[in-house]
Amino acid sequence: MSETKKSERRPLFAKWVWWVGGALVGALVLLLTTVLVTRQIGRTALAREIERIRETGGALTYDDLLASIVPVPDEENSALVILELADKLSAIREGQQKSDDYPWLGRAEVPDWPAPWPNEMNEKVDEFLTLQEALLAKLDVTADMPRGSFGRDYSGDPMLVLLPDLSDVRTAAKIIVLAAERDARQGNMERAAQRLITALNIGHSLEDDPFIISMLAVAAVNALTVEAMEYILTQHRFDGPTLERLQRAYADREAVNLIARGLSGERVAQLAYYDYVRRYGIQTLSSAPPGASSSPKVFDWALAGLVDMNEAKTLELITPLVEAADSYADAIGAAKKMEAVKTGISTSDVRYHFARILMPSLYRACELSARCAAIMRCTVTALAMERYRLAHGAWPESLDDLVPEYLDSVPIDPFDEKPMRYATKDGYVVIYSVGEHGVDDGGDVEKPAKKQGRSAMSPDTGFRLLSTPLESD
Repeated sequence: MSETKKSERRPLFAKWVWWVGGALVGALVLLLTTVLVTRQIGRTALAREIERIRETGGALTYDDLLASIVPVPDEENSALVILELADKLSAIREGQQKSDDYPWLGRAEVPDWPAPWPNEMNEKVDEFLTLQEALLAKLDVTADMPRGSFGRDYSGDPMLVLLPDLSDVRTAAKIIVLAAERDARQGNMERAAQRLITALNIGHSLEDDPFIISMLAVAAVNALTVEAMEYILTQHRFDGPTLERLQRAYADREAVNLIARGLSGERVAQLAYYDYVRRYGIQTLSSAPPGASSSPKVFDWALAGLVDMNEAKTLELITPLVEAADSYADAIGAAKKMEAVKTGISTSDVRYHFARILMPSLYRACELSARCAAIMRCTVTALAMERYRLAHGAWPESLDDLVPEYLDSVPIDPFDEKPMRYATKDGYVVIYSVGEHGVDDGGDVEKPAKKQGRSAMSPDTGFRLLSTPLESD
């Protein structure tokens, strides 16, 4: 090849190197600029959301949440009783949850209200409880322990905080409620009442847990005791002082805003998780333990802005819900809006990928918490109704007649924030809430057949009282 041709190609090659090199440098500058701008946007957005929480006095860490809780002395801590009995409760749960012999604890269906339990079912329950007298004696101690604390460890991965006690709490409550039904059947109404209160205490041993799932477990135990109470009152009667004590216990438990604590804890959990990601790297988002396949530091640095943006978006979604939690109706409305915004985040929008997959759905939790509050308020009102009937020999004309002697005021329906309803039916009365769908169906609280899905829930939710118990004591 001639020297002339070689000299002609050198400038072309040099130009090509310059073009490629310039393009690479430009791309790197653009990438670096994007990373730096994203980091600044993320920091600014996150700082704004954090400041919003601080201005309202909200908790930012688990330590903040725990600082607001009054410590529980060991001698008053119902959670310690559950921990002591954990192995026994677990064995009972595993042995009986598939049994067809027992309602609540096993798979046996509770007869439709107000039908009494079959004799065979009663005999099976009595046999089981006779074998559990030592366990019952230990659980009965919690009758004077209205609070509990399980001493959770929040130092590790916030998404892997272990909550083995939830099942134990529910199992213990089911056993106690079965014992309450037996006590009432045997005519010991004082002990039946005490055990219903004990079951409430056992459920509220989880009250200090800052988790939605723990609050829903408390709600489930509350609902269980209400179901037992409604059944017992079809067969037997409590005296006036016992009814007043039960009414006070249910009112105290209903006053605990489960959803407010759970939502505040959920926000702290999200904050803790993003902090965990910053400390241990992006690989923790794949559930890998820290150090298992550590992502390069430069990768974590480059994505730090996106992590901040996602955390800010998460707080932007959940904070209005936390702020609305003082009202169940407002919380449900805020949760519905949050779900709409979350659903509207496009799957192709990589900016908020983490927020979309990490943010839990909270709408149903808000509904269930409101439902629990409604049934507890109906129960308080029903107990006041029973006290009125004992004193006057008839039902009141309206719930206003219960005020102020039996109620300070007529409880408010958490779903529409109107006073609870009261209807007279054929042979019974019902105190009720309009329920999740928000429509007054005249006190239709019959439970549809099971396995029909959530849409088959009773139109209204409430508490029924027979005009005359089937068996008077």
